[in-house]
Amino acid sequence: MKIKIVCALMCLIPFGNQLYAQNINPLDYLSKKVRNLSVAGSHDTFTNGYTFAYAITGAPWNGAFMSFGGFDNNYDCQISTAYGTEPHMSFRTRNGDFDVWNGWNEIYHNNNLNRIDVDFKARNINGENLFLNGNIALGTSDVKGYKLAVNGKVRAQEIKVETANWPDYVFAKDYVLPSLKETEKHIQDNGHLPGIPSASEVKNNGVDLGEMNAKLLQKIEELTLHLIDMEKKNEALTNRVFKLEKQK
Repeated sequence: MKIKIVCALMCLIPFGNQLYAQNINPLDYLSKKVRNLSVAGSHDTFTNGYTFAYAITGAPWNGAFMSFGGFDNNYDCQISTAYGTEPHMSFRTRNGDFDVWNGWNEIYHNNNLNRIDVDFKARNINGENLFLNGNIALGTSDVKGYKLAVNGKVRAQEIKVETANWPDYVFAKDYVLPSLKETEKHIQDNGHLPGIPSASEVKNNGVDLGEMNAKLLQKIEELTLHLIDMEKKNEALTNRVFKLEKQK
């Protein structure tokens, strides 16, 4: 029995390097009438408990507020949450070496990561694949209905555009090839090639790479047919001139 008592007393003796855990008990603060924090800066001195804090104190949100830590509250961590419909949660830590609070950091999740008023910074996103649902905007807040909208220059080693209705139909026997006179008249009347958007349209709406490449290829194929026809006519004319000179 004496041995048990001595052991129990030894367990109660504090050691020089012993760390004391904090007991977060809201009743401690209710007894001090700290039912909420509403004075500017009062959240800085709030330790070892949880309560309600208003943003006017300097906390990020109006809502539940918790502070916990060790080393006599010199290295606390505080958590601030919003009570409204927007599910916000932020945290900050205290640097006891310099007696200062570090800045607040919001915790990102599926309900706030894509908000236009929330800034998310990441140095690297490492992984084999990155899957995103929705649209991506770089340098702009308006995707204009596109999956990827970039306000600025894009550099890439290779871009593959998938498109349908490739203009091989120009070489079909039933294709009606516009005459050069028709093309000339369209240019005179409209200032651009038939089937090609005008400069003002491109300025306002941009260019669809797949569609534009198909249109340009269509014009190249039409020009190729005109050149083939012109070469045949030149050969026929050359042969006729040669025969006339031979008859002299």
